[in-house]
Amino acid sequence: MVYRPGGGQDEASDHGETRSCLHTPSFTSERSDAGARHAYTADNGLEREETIQLREVVSVDEDGNEVVTTVPVVSGKFQFLLDDGSVVTRSYTTDERGHLVWQGTDLPQAPAPQPVYQ
Repeated sequence: MVYRPGGGQDEASDHGETRSCLHTPSFTSERSDAGARHAYTADNGLEREETIQLREVVSVDEDGNEVVTTVPVVSGKFQFLLDDGSVVTRSYTTDERGHLVWQGTDLPQAPAPQPVYQ
């Protein structure tokens, strides 16, 4: 399959298939020494945004020496359309230890904590 920038269709020479290509009307990408930010939207309702921040983490090695390590801390969100026209939005974050947390309109939610009676 040959994809053309800006959308459109090209025929696959091997199988005779025709597929639509997505047009991406908006794309940004910024980089710096402190991290990066990327975002885009597509004509099918897909949107994505991600920010990466570089942070220094101090830990202690087995010899008791402090070690400074630079780690990425990532946050972002994306959304897409379902066949019924509803929009699904998800967001995610990581911390310095790599712990990932997802939130989304379509993801199951944990039940609210119940009081503990004594």
